[in-house]
Amino acid sequence: GDEYRRLAEQYSLEQFELDRFKKLTQKDVKSMYDKTLEDKRTVKQMEEALDEEEDDELRVY
Repeated sequence: GDEYRRLAEQYSLEQFELDRFKKLTQKDVKSMYDKTLEDKRTVKQMEEALDEEEDDELRVY
């Protein structure tokens, strides 16, 4: 049964590594997603700021 036990230990170790990798990947994906949302928000704010500036310029004339 030593061979079997060794295989079982190796398998459980691989499952553990895989699990850790999945958690890491989920965290990375979430942070990338959050960053994308932030970037979109920033772009939107910049566009709104530009629109306001254009409105101000139109009011001047």
